[in-house]
Amino acid sequence: MSCIKNKLVLISFSIALTYFLTACSVSDQYNLLSMEPKTNINGEGQVAIMSTDLRTEVLRDQTKNNKVGSVKSVVGRSLEIKTASAKPLAHDIGKSVCKSLIKSGYDDCKNLTTQHIKSNNDIANFITVNRPERAIQLIIHELQSTTKFNTEIAYDIEVRIFDKHNDLLGESRINGEKNISPYLRLNPAKTAAKNVPKNLNIILEKLFNEKKIVQALSTKIATETDFKEST
Repeated sequence: MSCIKNKLVLISFSIALTYFLTACSVSDQYNLLSMEPKTNINGEGQVAIMSTDLRTEVLRDQTKNNKVGSVKSVVGRSLEIKTASAKPLAHDIGKSVCKSLIKSGYDDCKNLTTQHIKSNNDIANFITVNRPERAIQLIIHELQSTTKFNTEIAYDIEVRIFDKHNDLLGESRINGEKNISPYLRLNPAKTAAKNVPKNLNIILEKLFNEKKIVQALSTKIATETDFKEST
């Protein structure tokens, strides 16, 4: 009986050691610039994005604006995960959306990162300075990944689309909590480094493929030639 007990203790210790070593050896960065959400948008001209991080802990200066999440070991050690670019989280998400919009037909995409929205005039001033066909206000209310035995991601992202006259054309918001790695893995931190950008990309795809957002951002007028090419 004592032999069985010793084996169980040894197995438990081995599992704990595996997770501890994983947390110690894992990279503390996630490459969010690998994202490129696919959309049904058909754009042309210039588009500009004003990306803003309104996460509570960032606004209170409790954490840096390039934090993506954390990896926790069974022994209580916590490793903070940052963007691989070392730039703000809002910047990397905005730049990833820019890549997607260029693929959708836009000629140019400007990406401005701001820390605070001071007033409703901010977006108007942004449009006046950049003079885009479409302006996107992208607001991150919450984004946090947490990895221990599995990985969960909490998100709350809002987009508002304006034309060059500062008229609001469409808006949407997506939020929730998602278990993106539900099964026990020997190296959950390594898996999270792939799964977090992958699933965040899926979240952005869902947001930017909402019908009202697609319509608001589709500036190109379909011609007969376009129709024939699509068929």
